[in-house]
Amino acid sequence: MTFEAKERIVVLFLVVLTAWPPVQHLLIRMTDLSPWKFAAWSMYCVPSRSIRIAVISLKDGGQLPLDTLMEQGAYLEFINHRKALGRWAEPDGLARATFDLFPEIEGIEIIVEQAGVDRATAMLVAERLDQYEYHRDTRAPAAPTISGGPPRRRP
Repeated sequence: MTFEAKERIVVLFLVVLTAWPPVQHLLIRMTDLSPWKFAAWSMYCVPSRSIRIAVISLKDGGQLPLDTLMEQGAYLEFINHRKALGRWAEPDGLARATFDLFPEIEGIEIIVEQAGVDRATAMLVAERLDQYEYHRDTRAPAAPTISGGPPRRRP
């Protein structure tokens, strides 16, 4: 390999290394992926994600006990996926586990909130990101299946 080829490789590497942090930061802001992934340069720009999940029965509007879902593992699994993948992680597994644990419930609403930085005040604020609605499919009595549309965004 000639000196010019080696020099081009080094220059290309330095250009990519220099360009990656702003590109990754834009990717994180546009897709809501974790800033701690993909060569984690953006992790220095935002606090670690803090996610709160509420599972609410559509019948009476009461919040379901999360300790039961935590013991089963679906709750923490969804939180871990949500921290890494952002809005690309949907709570289908959490909804199935909820219907398995609570056979009397016909419909649930899963609300996802995340703490974020308010750019105007630089304060941490809770932001309601997504609201998912799931209904038990009662036409298939063998294994409970779920039906639900895309998440509804709340301001």
